[in-house]
Amino acid sequence: MKTARRKSAFTLGELGAVLAATSVVAALAYSAYQTYGVRKEVSAGIALANELIPDVTEFFHRHGEVPATLEPPLARSEAASPFVESVTIVDGRIDVVFGGQADPSIAGRLISLTPYETVDRHVVWLCGNETPDLGLEPLGFAGGGRQAAQ
Repeated sequence: MKTARRKSAFTLGELGAVLAATSVVAALAYSAYQTYGVRKEVSAGIALANELIPDVTEFFHRHGEVPATLEPPLARSEAASPFVESVTIVDGRIDVVFGGQADPSIAGRLISLTPYETVDRHVVWLCGNETPDLGLEPLGFAGGGRQAAQ
């Protein structure tokens, strides 16, 4: 008497489902990797801007207004990130411009750190186009001098 043998193999439908699921996971992983890369480059630019915050804050506390421009000590900074084209101080605001080596989604774009002051003359920095809370005025407002550019 012959016994029936059972074959164990994937059907074409099962193979298609596995390939579809694998390609969805691969697409999500690629997107996450790209996002990680852009965040890393933006973080490098913010880190360079953070090095200049004490310079602007000190100028404000000494003179009661923001600096029109400051020659930032960028010799130590700009070499630290190939993604940043320039870091400048304009009316107290720190502008970071991303260069050609940055991801195409941010290359040539600008991000700003803008200083504000509280009633008791503490300095608060806001990034990008973030709206200041109540009670925050552009740095230099209380002294009536040059104010931070918004």
